[in-house]
Amino acid sequence: MAKKTPQKQLEAELPSWQTARVVLPKLGGIPPTFYITLLYAIAGLFLLFAIFFLPGIAWPGAWVKVTSTPPGAAVFFGNRAFGYTPTEVFVPAGDTEMALKRPGFPQYVAPVNIPNQPFLSWIFPARMQMELTLEKGDAVSILRLFESELSEIALSAPFEENRQPPPLFSDLKNDLLGCGYDQEKIKQTLVSFAPYIADAYLYRDLRLALSTELPKGFNEELAFWEAFFPDKPFLPLWIWANSPLAEQYTLAQASFWDELKSFLKPKENSRSFLRSPLSGFWELPLGVWGMGPRDLKELPRAEPYLLPYTRNASRVSIRQGLVTQSEYASFLKAQSKWSRNNKAELVRQGLVDERYLDDWETDQPPAPRDPVVNISAYAAEAFLEYYSATVGGRVRLPFDDEWEVVASSNPGILEWMGNPHRVAEYLLWNSEGFYQAGPGVVRSVRSNLDAARGFRSIYQRGALPPQFCSPNLGFRVVIETR
Repeated sequence: MAKKTPQKQLEAELPSWQTARVVLPKLGGIPPTFYITLLYAIAGLFLLFAIFFLPGIAWPGAWVKVTSTPPGAAVFFGNRAFGYTPTEVFVPAGDTEMALKRPGFPQYVAPVNIPNQPFLSWIFPARMQMELTLEKGDAVSILRLFESELSEIALSAPFEENRQPPPLFSDLKNDLLGCGYDQEKIKQTLVSFAPYIADAYLYRDLRLALSTELPKGFNEELAFWEAFFPDKPFLPLWIWANSPLAEQYTLAQASFWDELKSFLKPKENSRSFLRSPLSGFWELPLGVWGMGPRDLKELPRAEPYLLPYTRNASRVSIRQGLVTQSEYASFLKAQSKWSRNNKAELVRQGLVDERYLDDWETDQPPAPRDPVVNISAYAAEAFLEYYSATVGGRVRLPFDDEWEVVASSNPGILEWMGNPHRVAEYLLWNSEGFYQAGPGVVRSVRSNLDAARGFRSIYQRGALPPQFCSPNLGFRVVIETR
């Protein structure tokens, strides 16, 4: 028999994995069968505790679902904001104060007790549901705020898929319902803001606020809007400008453009109808005036969509030159509120910015015959109110269209207009009347920088907040003829 080598003898003495056993040691004399069982029991009890009791003890509170009429109200529990209605949020348990805040509506405040659910809180957490209706809102303040927000947002267009405007028109519809408006009055109000729309996303929000069912195709869209804007020659172009790019290209290849040309009947923009200036004023008679370019050889297919259009001008006297520093200094003597020394208070009130009368060291004009600049729209309107007492009758800033008819003086100086900046107004509006902008609305400003082109267009303008002051921004006077 062969003798085993040392290596083979060692392998024979090692235990086989098939016969090896793991034996747990005793712990303080306690056998493993006992303490393993105890550990399993403790783990099971902790799991039951976590399922049945832990959430309610560690995080006491309830899920609270809050809805409001109108929606979009800011939700507060205590001093902490919890989003906007409709929302469902977790609120800590206990007595607290709940508030709903929505601009234009009285604030809703009420004490509330948030419950807790210690037992089975992981599976069945405590829940509350609150359906609240805000008291009747102030439609005037709501519309004023809406117009201000819309005019600023419209200037931010065009928007894209990853950068869209908020649903302004849908929110306004809900707010007006909360103010007691009926459906017809809401529809008329929404339509009145259409001249602000020159972007597909804003357009879609307005369209959905007016009717939840979107029409199919351009013709149905045109038929829908013709009910609101009859006899508006550039309505098809307004719809086209707010259509997706793919649809714009399709329409541009069709007979759409040829058909649109038939609507264009521009009138000569002649200044021969302007009466001779009297004491520095142009006398603008009542009548229809042609605006914009006069060449119809090719219609534009991209912004700024310059087209000829007509306006019904009111009977007014428009000053040839801008208000001078000497005239404004006389105003400051009579109205100390607007003094340069009171600038800090005017800034605090939001009536001017830090550049108000920045080129003046005192209330004495540095160049009396030069146009006064660094003037806000609010300051200009205050001057006009003072000026009206000297001439009798209503005195105001010019409207865009009145300025276009005269369109003369002071190249390089912007002028405050008396109307808001509506980016697509000329495509939809042919109104016989005008109204002045309310507080906070972005104002239109005009300039005669491009006099060589022979015409003025609605896009040769800008927009500024009414408290804005600038060293190249002045204003002129318009006197309404009674």
